[in-house]
Amino acid sequence: MKLKLKNMDFTLTQKEILEGALLGDGCLELPKNGKNAYFIYRSSCKEHVEFIHKYFKEYCTENNQIVNRAEIFDKRTNKTYVSYWFRTKCLSKFTEVYNTWYKPKKIVPNDISLSTSSVLIWYLGDGELESNYGYIKLHTNSFTKNECKFLSEKLGFESKISLKEKNQWLVTIPRKKVKDFLKFIGECPVE
Repeated sequence: MKLKLKNMDFTLTQKEILEGALLGDGCLELPKNGKNAYFIYRSSCKEHVEFIHKYFKEYCTENNQIVNRAEIFDKRTNKTYVSYWFRTKCLSKFTEVYNTWYKPKKIVPNDISLSTSSVLIWYLGDGELESNYGYIKLHTNSFTKNECKFLSEKLGFESKISLKEKNQWLVTIPRKKVKDFLKFIGECPVE
């Protein structure tokens, strides 16, 4: 099934994967002098990035037909961190999504679906099972308190929002609903 929004022509699965990625660390960027946006995804887990990449490989440049590896030295910690990433071409279909998600900073669109696939990708990228207390955290650092409330209500599972740090919120799934949540997102596609 294809989903069309003006110039956007993604499969329903691609749309859901993109939404889940954008809830987490995925981003769309519009070059300063460019007309169209591109999608970039980065994570410390290669298998995770490869999973996302397979849905957008057709939109990648020749240099991005495989997942790239980067090493970044952090002067603050005096450590080198490894990440994996890919980037698509600049295309009008990504610009349309960019115009929905960035006003001018990243926002949560009102028409987001929070499907099984999008929530799975969000959890893989920015979720964690709090081992000491047994609840799930879905990080939403860049979103406002109201956007996090909206996501929590849309998600269900008796989820709520919690203050992580000053002006940084997260959605939490209580321990009694963790099994329901994990059943909803299904089996993890990566280790």
